[in-house]
Amino acid sequence: MDAALPLATTASAVADEANLPDYADQMDAFHRAFAAELRAAIATLPLSPQMKVLDVGCGDGFYMGLLAERLLSPGRVVGLDVDPNFLAVARRNPALREARCELDFVEADLGKLPEACRDCDLVWCAQSLYSLPEPIAALRQMRSAARPGGIVAVLENDTLHQLLLPWPIHLEIAVRSAELRAFAHESHKPSKFYVGRKLPAVFAQAGLEPLGFQTQCIDRQAPLDRDLEAFLQSYLERMHERVSSFLEPQLAIELHELSDPASEKYLLRQEWFTVSCVNVLVWGRRPLE
Repeated sequence: MDAALPLATTASAVADEANLPDYADQMDAFHRAFAAELRAAIATLPLSPQMKVLDVGCGDGFYMGLLAERLLSPGRVVGLDVDPNFLAVARRNPALREARCELDFVEADLGKLPEACRDCDLVWCAQSLYSLPEPIAALRQMRSAARPGGIVAVLENDTLHQLLLPWPIHLEIAVRSAELRAFAHESHKPSKFYVGRKLPAVFAQAGLEPLGFQTQCIDRQAPLDRDLEAFLQSYLERMHERVSSFLEPQLAIELHELSDPASEKYLLRQEWFTVSCVNVLVWGRRPLE
C-alpha cells in the first residue's frame, strides 16, 4: 500500500482543489450522480484480484476507487496523471483508504511512461481519450503499457450524443453545429471529440484486438437530485460558453434562457424534464508477441 496517504491539512487541500482544471467540479458531480452505473461498468471488465491496473488520466481518483474494489494485494492500481493537483486530491480520496490492494500515484505524461506504469494486466482510461492530442496515438501508448496479452479498456462518450436533452429541435441542431465549429476552432482534429462512435475501429487502428463493445444508457427524470442537477447545470453553462459566439444572436439568447437558473424557461425546471446519458465502453487485447 502506498504510504503517501496521510490526511492533508485543510489549507493544502483547498490549495490543490483551487488549482484544478475548470471542468473538475462538473466531473465530480458526474461521478456522484452516476456512481452506481459507473460501478456497474467497471464490474463488466475482465479483472481478477491480483492484477496490475493502470488508470490513465486518473484525475481525482474516482475510478481508482472502483477498480481497487475488485483487487486484493499484491494486486495494484497505478493512477497516472500529468496534473499534480489532481494526484493530490486522488491521494485523499476516501474510497482509496478502504483499498485492500497496493496503490501508486504517478505524475507523468502518457508518452513518457515510467517503469511503474508498464507491464500492466489492464490499462483503463475513462472519459479522457478525447482530451489527448490524437486518440490512435494515445491508444498505442496505452497498448505499450499493457503486457503482451493484456487488456486496454476505454470508457468514453460521443460528444454529439453524450446527453439527450428535451430542448427544441431547431435549437439542438444549431447548437450541435456550432459546437463542431467551436471544436474546430480550438483543435485541428475536432473529430476526436466524437470518438465514441468509432472506438472499436480506433482500437484496431492502434494495434489492439477489439474484444468487447457496450453502450450504457442512463435515464433520469424530474425531480433531479442535487448531484445530477449540479452536473447538468455545469454542462449547460459550459455548452453556452463554448457555442454562443458561433450561434446566430437569437439562438444564443434562446440557449441562454434555457441554461440560466434565473430564467422562467430554465430547462432543468421544466415539468416532465428527462435526460439520458450515453456512455460507450470498449475493451481490447494487446496481441501476444
